[in-house]
This record gives sequence, C-alpha cells and structure tokens, in this order.
Amino acid sequence: KILQKECPDWVLVYGDTNSTLAGCLAAVKLHIPVVHVEAGLRSFNRKMPEEINRVLTDHAADILFAPTETATNNLKHEGIEDEKVYMVGDVMYDAALHFKNITDGKSSIVNDLQLEGKSYVLCTVHRQENTDDPDRLSSIVRSLNKINLENQVVLPLHPRTKDIIVKRGLKFDFEPLIPVGYIDMLNLLDNSQFIITDSGGLQKEAYFFNKNCITLRDETEWVELIENGYNILAGTKFEMILECYQIMNKKVSNFKVGLYGFGDTRKIIVDKLLSYQSLDASSHLASDKKKKLLFICTGNACRSQLAEGILRYLANDYFEVFSAGTTPSQVHPLAIKVMDEWRIDISNHTSDHVDDFLDKEIDIVITLCNSAQELCPAFPGKVEQLHWDIPDPFPGWVEDSHFLPKFREVRNIIRSHIDTFLKDY
Repeated sequence: KILQKECPDWVLVYGDTNSTLAGCLAAVKLHIPVVHVEAGLRSFNRKMPEEINRVLTDHAADILFAPTETATNNLKHEGIEDEKVYMVGDVMYDAALHFKNITDGKSSIVNDLQLEGKSYVLCTVHRQENTDDPDRLSSIVRSLNKINLENQVVLPLHPRTKDIIVKRGLKFDFEPLIPVGYIDMLNLLDNSQFIITDSGGLQKEAYFFNKNCITLRDETEWVELIENGYNILAGTKFEMILECYQIMNKKVSNFKVGLYGFGDTRKIIVDKLLSYQSLDASSHLASDKKKKLLFICTGNACRSQLAEGILRYLANDYFEVFSAGTTPSQVHPLAIKVMDEWRIDISNHTSDHVDDFLDKEIDIVITLCNSAQELCPAFPGKVEQLHWDIPDPFPGWVEDSHFLPKFREVRNIIRSHIDTFLKDY
C-alpha cells in the first residue's frame, strides 16, 4: 500500500532479512526498480534463511551495490550482468565511523557494568541455525560458561534465544544482559578484548573497531575476514570453540588493511543512484524529436489530466504531452490535490476538447475510457492509437475528500500504465 501510494523512483533494500526480500518482491511486482545494498554475499549454505533472501533479492534487483571484491565475483559467477553491479565498500563501515565519533560520553554502560579497565569478551547468540538446534545451543552455552571462568563474558541476550534456553533447561553460569541499544553496543564493543558471535554484522563491526572475532558458525559470507586472520570459524562444537578462544586470546592483529572501503560508501551509492540514467524510465527512449502524445477521456477532468501530468514529469524531454475530452468540463480539484502529493503541479491545466487537436500533428493517442475510445475522432496522418481502460474515480462532480483514496488509486494505476509504456519505448 505504501509503494502504491508513494510510487517511488526506486526501492532500496538492505541486507538479507525477510523484510529485505519482502520489500524487493513488492517493488518488483509493481514495476518499481530495486536497489540492493550489501549485494553478493554468499555463505553457500541454502539451509540459512538469509542465504535464500540474498540470492533471490540479488537476482530480482536492478542495481546491486556489493561491499567487497568477493561479493562482486559471486554475482558475476551467477550470471548477473556487469553493468548492474558496483563494488562500493560497506555502509556499515561508514556507520561505525560516524557513531564512533559521537559515542564518546553518550553511553555509560561500561561504567554501569563496572567493566572499566577490565578484560572481557563481548558475545551475541541469535542465529536460527544455532538456537533451533538443541545440540548446537547446548554446546555454545557450555563453552561460554567455561570461557567465563577465565575471561568475563558479556552477553546481551536476544529475547528469542533466552526463551529457547529457558525452555530447554539450559543455564548460564553468569548473568546475561538484557538487549542493549546500538550506542551502548558500540561502547561495549570498543572496550572489549575480542568478540564471540554468530552475527554477520558484528563480525564486521569487530573489524571496524580493531577487534578479533570468533564466529559460531560453520561458514561466513565475510570470507575476507577469515583470509586475513581477523576472524576464525569455530562452528559450535565445545572443544573447537575453546581451541579458537585460546588462539584469539593471544592474537595481535594489524587492522590497517582496508577491506570495506574508506568510509565514503554512502556518498558513492548516492552519486551512483543520481547518475544511473537507466533507472529513469525516460532513458529508455531515444528520439531526435519529441513525439506528440494526446491522452483522451470523457470530461478531461481527472484521468487524462493525471496522465498528462505524470508523463510530462517523467519524460518531458521525449514527449510533448496533451490531454483532451470528448465532452470537456474542468480539471477536478481532487485530481490537482493527489498530484500535488507527488509534487506535480497540474493546477494550471485546462480542460480542452479533442476536436481542438485534429489539426495538430499527433503521433500517439491514448484513450483512457471506453466512451472516449468509441467517440474518438480519426486523426490525420500516421497516428499510433492505444487504449487503457482506467476506472472513473468519482461518480459525479463532488469535491468530498472522502473520494481522495479513489483518486489516489486511479493515479497509481495510470502511473503503472505509463511506466510500462515508457519501458516499451
């Protein structure tokens, strides 16, 4: 409903959550171009819901912003066209730098937990493949209890994980934290010794904050962290987790290698979107001369006025757009209002008779109702004629705002027809 109401130029989706895929599919079915940020990540584990979300979103998207060379290569190997893919770095690095600069003094959680100057391991556990498997979850709990005997474990516990742990009769030998906000999490991260997690995002944030990481998974989409020694895959077996802990407890890493851009990814993405002409439907058109297009409905009060305004806004460089009616009246105030919601001004439009255009060189005529199609006169010359059966948004000449939803619906239907028309051209 939001997409139909707002009719955006693009829908930008991020990451690999269920909402990522939902937003992508909703946009694709409404013929709205999709931009996927953090494209191309692959764990190659199809049992992970996130992996399915990534693959489907990447193959449905129109522009893919990949954070790393590995991600870019993954997309290439899957047959996605090169012109759709940009390696831009990681916006999470931008966010980490931004919030790191403003968190000083904003969070007191390290002091509140009396962790100042102490060594501790920051941990998170939430991934479904771990929490839903009794053996894996039990092994993780045992491992963290063992590590906590040597090095304090600080664990903000996801509510779903907590419920499963209680349900299965498992118990931590230390007190987990309730979930914390982003600023507090960054403060805990910045002051920790290293990280233990099954989170994809926290693996990267550990690197951003110069921390080594143990990942409680059998694979990771962030392979460059493994290859450069900042991250180690422990899986969930008790002995392996403890072995990895001993490695990372002594490891000193050089974090000067730039793996995820230079902190300007957000600007690169915005600049690309602003310059990416093929996302603009009008860029599918190529002509040395503007084509003259006439929309016709009965009263030239609403439907043809909406169509004239939308097409002129989208493709003014390629079409000279007019509208007319077989029995013209005046532009409906609610038509003006719903177009104003899209910042398209049709308040200066006039309602004209179709006969006034018979002596003009019209290239394309589009009728928007059955009555207009039946009464449409024959235009001289070679004229392309199309018909879109658009519903009438009002039963009579009423200005009641209760009819606004109907006007919006008709406006959106017309926009969809115009988008398809422009793509065909």
